[in-house]
Amino acid sequence: LEIRLQDLPAAGLQSLISLKVEVLSAGEPVGSWFQPIQVRHWCEVPVAASALRRGTPLADAETVMERRDVLTSRSILRSLPTAIQDYELAESLAAGQPLTERSLRHKTVVFRGRRIDARVQAGSLEITTKVEALEDGHPGQSIRVRNPQSKREFRGVVQAEDTVLIPL
Repeated sequence: LEIRLQDLPAAGLQSLISLKVEVLSAGEPVGSWFQPIQVRHWCEVPVAASALRRGTPLADAETVMERRDVLTSRSILRSLPTAIQDYELAESLAAGQPLTERSLRHKTVVFRGRRIDARVQAGSLEITTKVEALEDGHPGQSIRVRNPQSKREFRGVVQAEDTVLIPL
């Protein structure tokens, strides 16, 4: 007997797929059928070693590598980012829960309610002033800020800790 795989699933690997197979006996086709197959893809993934709270810096989070089936959840991280000091937890995790793409975010460097530096650039002209942050933000994120004297609101892009760039 010979079994040939006819078609691969168009959606790619999933935990449960249906494959079309053809059975041959002495080179002659006997028939073709759809066969449901359960698939597992085991990988070492980062898992919370203890309960972790939202906002905890990733560098301080206790994680261990455990073998898990990554097809059960497509967003499971396969490894931690290389610059773990730039990340924090975006959600609380129970002990033994794997880290997902949603679990991490860039570390917040601008906090709502604090006075921060705002840079306004136009060509070679650069003006720096103090503004109030109206939202928390991480590098590259656009947040709302307010000029304390005029009470006028602007949008600024977080550049670094307590610094935003206001585009003209």
